[in-house]
Amino acid sequence: MTGPNDYMEVSEICELFGVARNTVYRWRRLGKLKQVSKVGRKTYYRREDVYALIDPEAAEKDKADNA
Repeated sequence: MTGPNDYMEVSEICELFGVARNTVYRWRRLGKLKQVSKVGRKTYYRREDVYALIDPEAAEKDKADNA
């Protein structure tokens, strides 16, 4: 089951990586991040997808371990 802490807003991603909002939108356009939901003006991304940008190999290993 997922909870509210499983998702991140664009502003949180910007703060984590030290990038501008346009960079996050570009990552989405390039397929590096997948938008999960949009509520009003807020766009949400899965936390695990965001952290996979930091270490893609660890993310793939984690997915394999949980399968």
